[in-house]
Amino acid sequence: MDKDKVIEDIIETEEVVETHHNSQSRDFGWESLASVEQSRQNEIISEIYELMSNPDETKFKALKAEWESLPSEGPDSAVELRYQKGLETYDRRSEQVAVAINIKKDLVNRAEMLKDNENFQTTARELQDLQKKWREAGFAGKSIDQDLWTRFREANDYFFERRSKHFDEMNAQRGVAAELKEAIILEVEEIHESDDWKNTSRMMNELMNRWKKAGFAGREIDDELWARFNGPRQAFYARQSAHFDAMRLEQDKARAAKEKIIEEVRDILSIQNPSEHKAKMDAKFEEWKAAGHSGRENEASLWSIFKALQDEFFTNMKNEMALTSEERRNVMEEDLERLDVRIAALENLNDMIEIKLDTLENPSLSVAEQEKNKEEIEQLKKSKKDNSEKLDAYHDELNRIEKTLNTL
Repeated sequence: MDKDKVIEDIIETEEVVETHHNSQSRDFGWESLASVEQSRQNEIISEIYELMSNPDETKFKALKAEWESLPSEGPDSAVELRYQKGLETYDRRSEQVAVAINIKKDLVNRAEMLKDNENFQTTARELQDLQKKWREAGFAGKSIDQDLWTRFREANDYFFERRSKHFDEMNAQRGVAAELKEAIILEVEEIHESDDWKNTSRMMNELMNRWKKAGFAGREIDDELWARFNGPRQAFYARQSAHFDAMRLEQDKARAAKEKIIEEVRDILSIQNPSEHKAKMDAKFEEWKAAGHSGRENEASLWSIFKALQDEFFTNMKNEMALTSEERRNVMEEDLERLDVRIAALENLNDMIEIKLDTLENPSLSVAEQEKNKEEIEQLKKSKKDNSEKLDAYHDELNRIEKTLNTL
């Protein structure tokens, strides 16, 4: 659309209409027929220009028909030229108005389709683009332009009011999220130096879950809040990792010591007269307890070997001795002591497995780390189950011995 041409048409239209109104206000007195006809010709031209602000094909055709019905002598050349120019201008303006109507109807429909959209950022840009196109579309005629504008404005106002309300609610939610996260930071700062690895690890996981549920606190502060929350967490996990690294070194030492004890117990079993070497066996049992935990991969199997050798030794010794009632009581009490140690050892092992499971199942680990830990987690759970079954057997044996002691 040629904007300069549109402006030129508008100026010309206003000048023609103004000239018509001025001519109507004059007091001519008695007029000739020719002057009356020429006056009507000027009125027709003026009415054609007035139609340009609100094109009406029916009225336009009627004015053309009236012009053609005037006397054949016709108007003078200047009036005829103005008339032809008016026709051309009307046709051009009608076409421009029709194009503007189609454009603006499309813009209104698009705005009304967008007004309920929940994607506020993208939709705001789209509506701003539609507003720019509206300004560029041009005039759509008096009869429809205002109605289209009302619909277009209402769709825009409706969306931007929703958008403002949405961001007001979001800001309020962010304030609540910031308060929740500040409280969580205080809690993590209170516990991050704890050496209670199992319980603290569980609490760390709970705090992480609460952090996620707290929501977004705003771009300006959320990163800073996360740094204050995650710093103490990582400090705790670093200390926990160092603790278990050191524990694994101690477990390796314990494994080597217990393997040596097993070989020495085998040597004792090979000697005749086991009752004479009970003190040595008892000493090896004390050494076993002092050696410490050898790790979940080794403890159960080593203990199973040691226990079998120990049981074999005491079975041999019992067979060798003609036991009196008092001697049987002493042996059973020693058996009870050994069972208590075995039960304590297995319960301690299960506690260590629980701590390890808490570490491996930490939800803050990456997906790749969680996938990597799956096999080890399954093995740990199986070991714990096996240990629990052994504990049940030990408790049954302990109850049996205590019942027997009560009969002696």
